[in-house]
Amino acid sequence: MSFKAWKRCLICCMSILSGVAAINVYGASPADKEAQVKTAFIYNFTKFIDWPASEPGSEITVFSVCVLKPNPFGAALESFEHHQVRGRPVKTRLIDEEAEIPGCQVLFIRDAGLQALPGVLKKCQQSKTLTISDSPGFAKIGGMIQFVTRENKIRFEINAEAAQEAGLKVSSQLLKLAQRIHGGKP
Repeated sequence: MSFKAWKRCLICCMSILSGVAAINVYGASPADKEAQVKTAFIYNFTKFIDWPASEPGSEITVFSVCVLKPNPFGAALESFEHHQVRGRPVKTRLIDEEAEIPGCQVLFIRDAGLQALPGVLKKCQQSKTLTISDSPGFAKIGGMIQFVTRENKIRFEINAEAAQEAGLKVSSQLLKLAQRIHGGKP
């Protein structure tokens, strides 16, 4: 089996095994389908990332997936609420500002304004929060996972160094699936 075929097979298996593949995309608009695919990817990313152990007395009881407003996922974001990550129920939160980042294990940043982004990324690094965006250049400037579209398919790039600096360990399996791996910050 070629490497490209192996990657496709693994992505398909990740979706099926996650239970997120059951999302009904029949009759959905292209924007709704894209939102559903991205939320499925985000959920699957959580299976291939290891977060550092919590400090004694500060154990995480819920796994928070946060979205910096505006919410590009609409109702698809609610699909997280029926799943667990690392044995914890998933809770989604829409946040307005940088001060709300602590407590988020994952933060999706839509159309990141590059001027405000360094502060948000620094706060996420300190909070050990996985950062994900679909903004062009996100992984190059220190974001951890960036959605990209190639041949009308949603793919992703990873900045493994940024994740490591935040204390997150990215699985080698996920790194193999990435379209591109960035080495760090410019």
